This record gives sequence, C-alpha cells and structure tokens, in this order.
Amino acid sequence: RAIAPEVEAGASSGGVGSKHVEGKFDLSSTSGSVKVESGAGYGKASSSSGGVNMALDELKGDLSLSATSGGVKLTLPHGSAFDFNAETTSGSIRTSFDDQLSVNEGRSRASGNVNGGGYKLDCRSSSGGVRVAWD
Repeated sequence: RAIAPEVEAGASSGGVGSKHVEGKFDLSSTSGSVKVESGAGYGKASSSSGGVNMALDELKGDLSLSATSGGVKLTLPHGSAFDFNAETTSGSIRTSFDDQLSVNEGRSRASGNVNGGGYKLDCRSSSGGVRVAWD
C-alpha cells in the first residue's frame, strides 16, 4: 500500500511497514521494525526495539533514521547527493561511498558531503550497525 504525502504512522507493539511512500513521512515503532520497500520522499523513521530498513527511489528532503535496539539499513539511487552523518554505539558503519566520508577508527562515526552534498541524511543506531548502499 502507498502512504500519501505527509503521513504519520506508528505502532506501540509490532512493526510499521509500507510498500511505497511519497512525500513527507514520520514512521515509528516502539516494539518492532520499520520497513519501506520503495518511494520518493523525506522525513523520519525510528524504532526503539527493532531495525529500520528503507529503500528510496528518490531522496526529496532531509532524512533521519534511528534504531535504539537494531540496525539501520538504507538503499538510495546511485549518485544521490546529501550531507551524511552517522553514529552507532554498538556496531559499525558501512556505505557504498566510504571514499567520500571521514570515518573514525572504530567505524562508529562517519560524516561527509556525498556527491557534493545536499539534503541532510542522519542515521543513528545504539545497538546495531548502519548500512547505506546504492541500489
């Protein structure tokens, strides 16, 4: 199912998922994962007990992804431009664009302007890794 522009969706017990998002979104789960299979949009997605797994066909604004007890996985179109900032407490950060980032020795923090920069892309995980890949 598609999520219309400027939609908020949340679950306190169970995951939140969508096959497709368009426009601005705010997705959250207290006990379960957040998953988006495709879309063109921007906004926030968070899970306090589970991972965040998202694939976007186009980034249309700032994006913030966070997982308290789980990892963050994001797939974007090759060549997307954004200002990247990621941090993990227990896990590592891996991207398809590591050569454009400043990454600390333990791979727990990374930042940089990817393909010239643009929208803000923030990824946080307190117990899991951060993975961002080109499609």
